[in-house]
Amino acid sequence: MARKPRKDPQAEFHHITNQGARKGNIYFDNEDKAFFVDLLNRCNQKHGMLVHAKCLMGNHYHILGQFPDRNMSVAMHWIGTCFSQYINRKYEFTGRLCRDRFFSNPIDSDPYLLLAARYIHRNPMDLGVTVGQLATYAASSYGVYLGLAEQPPWMRTDLILGLHSNSRDALREFTERSLPIEDYLAS
Repeated sequence: MARKPRKDPQAEFHHITNQGARKGNIYFDNEDKAFFVDLLNRCNQKHGMLVHAKCLMGNHYHILGQFPDRNMSVAMHWIGTCFSQYINRKYEFTGRLCRDRFFSNPIDSDPYLLLAARYIHRNPMDLGVTVGQLATYAASSYGVYLGLAEQPPWMRTDLILGLHSNSRDALREFTERSLPIEDYLAS
């Protein structure tokens, strides 16, 4: 059966995710996550991809990516292929690492950009990380936004911080606040 075409694959911004085959892990240790992060750096150099938010979980990842050259499929295919080959060699696995091709959702507005970044940064809460611990979850970009971790050259924080009037406190409140987002955006 043929795959359904992607929604607006030529959009500049996308929330991208993928999950391990059979919901299994795709990262087995911190070295695996470091290799994936290095691929983000190399993808920036090779394909011009910019990352505005990221979170690597045990069995999936989330990336808020910007593709100025509108080459998301090429860039993400390259990352997926390189990472799968690395994991298969390292652990002597065979076959598919992820369940399918990556999933992408085009981002077409500033409010959706903010909500996607918030969702990505809150994702560790699924693992039991508390709101107070989100900033120290090393595989997330949230600490970079709060000035607690070094910003890599392939990551951009200016756009999302700008939508919070360049206030880290406003970004923290938006990310960590528990009331419904619709209410927050209306206030």
